Amino acid sequence: AAANAIVAMMSPFAVQECMPALLAGLGVKAKPPQKEATLQIIEAIAAKSPRSIGHVLVTLTMPVAELTCDIKKEVKEAATSTMSAICNCTGNKDLEPFLPFVVKAAQSLDSTHVCVEKL
Repeated sequence: AAANAIVAMMSPFAVQECMPALLAGLGVKAKPPQKEATLQIIEAIAAKSPRSIGHVLVTLTMPVAELTCDIKKEVKEAATSTMSAICNCTGNKDLEPFLPFVVKAAQSLDSTHVCVEKL
């Protein structure tokens, strides 16, 4: 609840400054509930400030993609949802039809080949 209030009041220009804390929340040492909460925060920021997430997309994509294969079901589901949300922040309308395949490719190596063929 507190995190949602902060995101609601946060300036789009503050996203870059929040990156170290967000990346720490997605890190290997973070506990599953922290990872899940961080993913929900990132998804909320993506909904509120898509252009700002677009500017940090390169930094966010890999840590979120890694969590789509997490052992914990809750983290995996949150990561998949967040991956879809941040992929929609590219600002490139031509990529939109392919984004579901990109998200699916992040979840499994088997899906990567299908994604490459679709692209």
